[in-house]
Amino acid sequence: MKRITNKNINAQALLLRCLIDISTQFYQEKHNIERAKNNLPSNIRKVLDYLKNHKKLDHKSINRVRISVNKDKTTEYFNGVAHDFNYRPNFSDLKDIWNIFEPYITTCINPK
Repeated sequence: MKRITNKNINAQALLLRCLIDISTQFYQEKHNIERAKNNLPSNIRKVLDYLKNHKKLDHKSINRVRISVNKDKTTEYFNGVAHDFNYRPNFSDLKDIWNIFEPYITTCINPK
């Protein structure tokens, strides 16, 4: 996803949520990081700790993701998009989450 558009918001939101989840799981498996069952925010925090300790992602990006994950709004987004048929994400939240998580996703899926 290079760019978030104002079309098909629900589909883009679900794809972004899945991309964050899958890239997190991929990185955890690749680096033997313990996984919390059914808890995406906890898994993201564990990966962030690893990235910080191994200097794999810049401090600013790590802090932006960490702050976002600690906000109720982001957890509501993760849960709503994946589990609530009536949840309707809005364009600005979707774009903000993409902008915050793009460096994290890129780092997690990078084969290096």
